[in-house]
Amino acid sequence: MNAKALVAGGVLLRRVKAESDKRLEAAAEQLHLTVENEKLKKEIAVLQALDDLRKKQNEELEERARRHDTVVSEMQKELDSKEATIEGLRQEIVKSVDNAKKAESLAVQLSGECSKKDQLIEKLQEEARENTQLLSEATEEIVEKSSEIYEAYRDALATFGAEPNLC
Repeated sequence: MNAKALVAGGVLLRRVKAESDKRLEAAAEQLHLTVENEKLKKEIAVLQALDDLRKKQNEELEERARRHDTVVSEMQKELDSKEATIEGLRQEIVKSVDNAKKAESLAVQLSGECSKKDQLIEKLQEEARENTQLLSEATEEIVEKSSEIYEAYRDALATFGAEPNLC
């Protein structure tokens, strides 16, 4: 019986040891899972903090984007205004260039007309000189003929014994 008791005690001891090993493994596993669970809780807290930080940064970026959109919109309005001003100035320059071309064309035309009138003036001056010379020659001839007529008149009166009356 001792041998049986010894064998039974050995079997029991092995069972107890096996069960103890299983409990120890289970406890070690539970401890490992508890440690892992705590570690995961810490990671979740860190991830939650990162998510909160990401949300805050996204909100800040969205606000900055809205401000930039406002600035871009204002700059676009200013750019459109400046482009309208530039277009107006361009149109004024085109008008000015057209007016300058018309003025240049008119100046050329007037220059041609002035040249013709200058030639006409020169021709009229030449005619006036010729007329003046003709008039001068005619006057001299008239004076000469008048003197001859006066002499003939005076001679004719002298034949009768009279003298011309100078009034």
